[in-house]
Amino acid sequence: MKADIVQDAPQAFRPLKKKLLFAIIIVSTVLTSIVVFFHFKFEYGKDLSSLVEKIQQISDSSAQAMSQAAWNEDHSYLQVQVDSIAKLEDIIRVRVTDSTGLLSTESYHNKKQFREKSEDYRTYKFPLNYKSNADDTPEFLGNVEVTATIGNIKMDIYNRLAFFIVAQFLKTFLISWLILIICHHYINKNLEQIIEFVQAFNLNSIEENYLKIKRKTKTRDEISVLQDSINRMIKKIHHLNLEKENKITEQEKKIELQTASAINSSKMAALGEMAGGIAHEINNPLTVIHTKTRIMEKMIERGIPDNDLFLKNTQSILGTVDRISNVIQGLKNISKDASTEERQDAVIKGIIDNVLNLCEEKFKNHNVELFFDPKAPIYESHLNCYPIQLSQVFLILLNNSFDAIEDRAQKWIKIEAAQNKKWMFMHFIDSGDGVPKEIREKIFQPFYTTKEIGKGTGLGLSLAFEIIKKHGGEIFYDDHYKNTCFTIKLLLKERKFILVVDDDIDIREAICSYLQLEGYRTVEASSGKEALKIIRDQEIEFVVSDIRMPDGGGLFLVDELRKIDRLLPYVILVTGQADITREEAIKRGALDLLKKPLEMDRIIGLIKYIENSYNEFVEM
Repeated sequence: MKADIVQDAPQAFRPLKKKLLFAIIIVSTVLTSIVVFFHFKFEYGKDLSSLVEKIQQISDSSAQAMSQAAWNEDHSYLQVQVDSIAKLEDIIRVRVTDSTGLLSTESYHNKKQFREKSEDYRTYKFPLNYKSNADDTPEFLGNVEVTATIGNIKMDIYNRLAFFIVAQFLKTFLISWLILIICHHYINKNLEQIIEFVQAFNLNSIEENYLKIKRKTKTRDEISVLQDSINRMIKKIHHLNLEKENKITEQEKKIELQTASAINSSKMAALGEMAGGIAHEINNPLTVIHTKTRIMEKMIERGIPDNDLFLKNTQSILGTVDRISNVIQGLKNISKDASTEERQDAVIKGIIDNVLNLCEEKFKNHNVELFFDPKAPIYESHLNCYPIQLSQVFLILLNNSFDAIEDRAQKWIKIEAAQNKKWMFMHFIDSGDGVPKEIREKIFQPFYTTKEIGKGTGLGLSLAFEIIKKHGGEIFYDDHYKNTCFTIKLLLKERKFILVVDDDIDIREAICSYLQLEGYRTVEASSGKEALKIIRDQEIEFVVSDIRMPDGGGLFLVDELRKIDRLLPYVILVTGQADITREEAIKRGALDLLKKPLEMDRIIGLIKYIENSYNEFVEM
């Protein structure tokens, strides 16, 4: 059992400058707090000491006078002393008791605010002693109790603490921002350049692209060392990429040569398999030619003047020569190099015929029935394709079908076709039982084959796949059929309408019939004015127009078309008289001027030249 792989969730990104600012504030706050704590603890102790000293001064300065007043029982003076002490700051209450502890007098700083018990109150006692003579022992007269508050000290400490904290906070904030600005200037700004460079750096690039940090400094530092390290690493990567590129190029060349060799071997093997059939296909017609030639030779030697028989034999020989020519031409088309082939207009029937010329005899010799209707109109459809490469695809599919059914009891191959407005579908069906589901995804992979060792290269279907892909189409195993079927989807060549303009109906019909045989759609008009109306209403690509017509001729049509503000059709003018020179017609806007009687191949050539030029422009 495979262990489940758990990937850590990506961590949230937090800029370094934020981390620095946070760290500076935290550290500064902690240090400031420690300093503040000890500072104000010291200040608090100092203020308490001052309060004690203050009480001691009161004792030193007032004790003698108050003792004298108590001895003389001068209560009024004693009250005055007590009141004067009570007025002092931080003194809450002053009491005087006699020797027995009874209250003699007292005074409050503010009796309404006085509380009997408070954590902020401190009570200090000092005795009242009096001696009448210096030699006498002092007599105890009572005590003076001074109650002081530390509330004012606390309030003062709190006020100073609040001011100090605000000041320290502002100082910390300003210092933090100053440090951050300095860090950004010397570190973050350079790190951002490094990050931007690294993120944009292509590890597989073979171009030399080194890190260059924009900074003003006359000395080297850690950033300079980092820059040098990154550039040394890039240099090594560049060197490794060059080595890798060279190795890949060498490997690609080897693979290309091996693939080309394998494809060529596959093609040669296929051609070799057909060699017997081709020889038979050529030898049989040669036998016919040889025999009929000897017959005519004997007739001449014996003086037998039979013109009908001579004509019949001659026609048979010519037909046989054409048959041999078709076989040889098909073989040339299949076997020649198609790597430099250009797209061109081709009729699908012609491509299939070239392939079947090479396969039919082989199929006959092995009792393989071939079902193909060459007269079906669908095979007259036009494609803008690479004919040689497409014929190689058809040959691959037919050979694969032959190999698959060679040993079966029922041996047949069908070629069927269907189309819609845009696509043509070619179906190559054979009597096989189909491709197993487990290998359907592999059959188009290079070097994958189900054939015996030495019989197949495994490149046929992969080569077919690449060729069809190059055409902008598709090739796939079609499971809609009971038997084995491979379907090719090819883009039909879009044929726009050609407008034929002539007041002679026979000429119009003759030109239209010829164009239709070439796969074009035609529209007819009997005058230039009628043609102009059709062009405004329909999409016309080419116009073949007579110059002279009663209701507006070809020149009239050319002149009027130039007034239309849109893409115009190409106009081929035809004439039976020297009404205008070719150069003048072209200057007026015509594509060309042709003389009657018309050479239709010339018209078709002009149309195909424009179509091919347009296709090349679109591909670029």
